[in-house]
Amino acid sequence: MLDRPSDWNTNALSDLRKKLAVTREQFLEENLQKAHKLTYNKELADIISMIKHAANETEPLLDAEERVNKAFDMITSGKTFTETQLKWLGRIRAHLIANLTIAHEDFDLFPIFQRAGGWIIANKAFEENLERLLQEFNEAVAT
Repeated sequence: MLDRPSDWNTNALSDLRKKLAVTREQFLEENLQKAHKLTYNKELADIISMIKHAANETEPLLDAEERVNKAFDMITSGKTFTETQLKWLGRIRAHLIANLTIAHEDFDLFPIFQRAGGWIIANKAFEENLERLLQEFNEAVAT
């Protein structure tokens, strides 16, 4: 993850959480967040920040919303979007804050996307370029 943010996705996050949970010390995400709150006075640091900070103490500790906002600024800065695209971007932002990754499948699994038409409608709104956009968001979130 640290060296290859382009590989960040739902499976990578799941694998990271599993590896941390099965260690002898049981590094559950909630326990790590409690430790970071006590040590660094940072409420709800996201798992990416905690790992990056453990590897390099100069890395900032961010919560999920701060991380996603930073990613959105990177990806959307200087671009214009239609009203429909902005609505989808709002849904994508909300999903990323809750999950830290996004995948094609999420559009047909999560109600936030299903209620708005799922993958087919979202992809059409982004002129069939949604897959690339999701990869950009995932990479930016992991950066």
